[in-house]
Amino acid sequence: MFGYKSILRASAYCPSTIAKDPAPNILVFLHGLGGTAETCLAQAVDFLEHSKHRNTMVVCPRGLLETGFGNSRAWYWQIKDAVIHTHQLVASMIGIKELMDNLHTKYPASNIMIAGFSQGGTMAVSVPILYPDLVSHVACFSGYIPDGIVVPASFPGKTKVFWGHGTKDAENPYFLAERGVSDLALYDVDCYFRAESVGHTVTQEGIDAALKWWLG
Repeated sequence: MFGYKSILRASAYCPSTIAKDPAPNILVFLHGLGGTAETCLAQAVDFLEHSKHRNTMVVCPRGLLETGFGNSRAWYWQIKDAVIHTHQLVASMIGIKELMDNLHTKYPASNIMIAGFSQGGTMAVSVPILYPDLVSHVACFSGYIPDGIVVPASFPGKTKVFWGHGTKDAENPYFLAERGVSDLALYDVDCYFRAESVGHTVTQEGIDAALKWWLG
């Protein structure tokens, strides 16, 4: 990917209009449990095509762990609610950090947001905790802050957080979002929270709100 070595593989989409842009907007979107980089990329590009922010590069890495079902992947294994195998998330996050370092090297003036759904959302919202200032913006859709994540002394950085969550979410219950947003507030993290009357999903309206929050 991009001529660099990384423990993660990724699929990417680059509109021809920004192929030579030295400072592109780059959306790194992380799939949920059982997703693939390819299907995640197709969905992300479709969301962008129905928004006013078509001139955005999209990069979708695949999860570090195999699920045993076809090409589907996971970032970590969840035990219950916000209790997970933390070492797996940390290992996956090292891969995300490597990918971001590669992007920053190739596009040093780029404007990058890491976003994700479900497990991908949990990964995204963990970025400013584990790697303060790695990116300026992250967006979490239907994720949560995992138990057992160690908050570093350098936290918080300047990363801004968008958090979207369905009030009818039965997979990652709404209270996890409320708890996570409250936790971020304790550290004075700039967090914009948006609730929707939906279940465990990402909507076009939610994506549009995050893109507007990120790009204006």
